[in-house]
Amino acid sequence: MRNYESGALASKSIEDLLAHILTFQECDTVGVFTELEWEVKYQAFIKGMSGYADAKRDGAETIAEAFVRYRRGEELPDSVIELLNKYVERWKK
Repeated sequence: MRNYESGALASKSIEDLLAHILTFQECDTVGVFTELEWEVKYQAFIKGMSGYADAKRDGAETIAEAFVRYRRGEELPDSVIELLNKYVERWKK
């Protein structure tokens, strides 16, 4: 909660961390995970989702923090919505 209250993290509950799981859910081997982790880390970073994500410059953190904001109904840039659709929202069926 301290990190949430200081603005460092958007997450304030365990449910808010689901994007980390959903992003990598289909990885069935270490190789698949490693490949996707590289793709997400280096190609999905978008500045401005949280202080933590910005400091890490990590796309997985961008996605996780954006997911929290999306679930709260916050308005997000189209580029962030595209990330969520590609890596997280595909599991909504």
